Amino acid sequence: MDWAGTAVDYGCFAPVAAFVESFRAIGVPVTAAETRAHMGLTKVEEIRALFNIERVRAEFERKFGRPAGEEDVQARYAEFQRVLFASLEDYTDPIPGVVETISALRAQGIRIGSTTGYTRSMMDVVLPAATAKGYAVDNCVTPDGLPAGRPAPYMIYKNMADFAIPSVDCVLKYGDTIADIKEGINAKAWTVGVVLGSNELGLTQEEVSSLPADELEARKADVRRRLKEAEAALHQRDEQQEPIPAPSRPIAVGDTVELAGVRTAAAVLAVNGDGTLLLQAGKMKMTVKAAQVRLLETAEEIEEKKKQAAKSRAASGGTVQINSGARASAELDIRGL
Repeated sequence: MDWAGTAVDYGCFAPVAAFVESFRAIGVPVTAAETRAHMGLTKVEEIRALFNIERVRAEFERKFGRPAGEEDVQARYAEFQRVLFASLEDYTDPIPGVVETISALRAQGIRIGSTTGYTRSMMDVVLPAATAKGYAVDNCVTPDGLPAGRPAPYMIYKNMADFAIPSVDCVLKYGDTIADIKEGINAKAWTVGVVLGSNELGLTQEEVSSLPADELEARKADVRRRLKEAEAALHQRDEQQEPIPAPSRPIAVGDTVELAGVRTAAAVLAVNGDGTLLLQAGKMKMTVKAAQVRLLETAEEIEEKKKQAAKSRAASGGTVQINSGARASAELDIRGL
């Protein structure tokens, strides 16, 4: 489960308001729609994405006479956090129907893990506030300490490790942003997109109730279209991906490899008898088939991948994507079950 726009904060308004205010403070405004287009990433990565919007980049350079740099990213991120923490607890009401649905799932023995674009310190505000209002998860994973946040699958894999779940066949990812859909598909998990109450719809409950039925259906159809386009783009990427070159020698313990389509290096901890490899990327361990990895055979390749991994961890975000061969994603409103 995702959090804002999926389980709590109907319409996903807490981060939107903080992003808008953080850029308004320097006289370079961003719109709510621009922030929503990148929602689901780690928050510092979204700041970077907003600075990369052509209009925002041009306005910043016109105002300050120079391109935005990393110091500007960190300054806006600091302002974002200041605004967010001042109001975050106010955006922790469970979305109608979620508490009852989660209770019904638990009654069937289903455990509830969660992933988020919030940091651990942000979730330290959200978790107790949501629990006090009746919504609690069995596990909460944030991007802190992982090789990357969404759309990479590491938070899903960390949930699986914490629950000792042996297969993605037993996992369903449920979220309300394009980044959520990509996260689930990259993890090869069943992936379900939220429409009502979502960031992609971007409406309050009152706005949903007051819209004419035909207009609401049209907006919901547009959300479904965007979610399905994100899925289709990943499948097209997978189909076009170049074959993985065969290594010049058998992969051994101590080697450095990368998964197909992933820019983060992983160390080989073990070579199993069934042909699979136990890998470690950052703090995350995973088991994959040897045919799914590319052996990094030169010192230059290995050093470059380590630099990329360090940069990604420092950012607590990134755009790592894994060849999914994934299941089809779908749209489902669990509150209607």
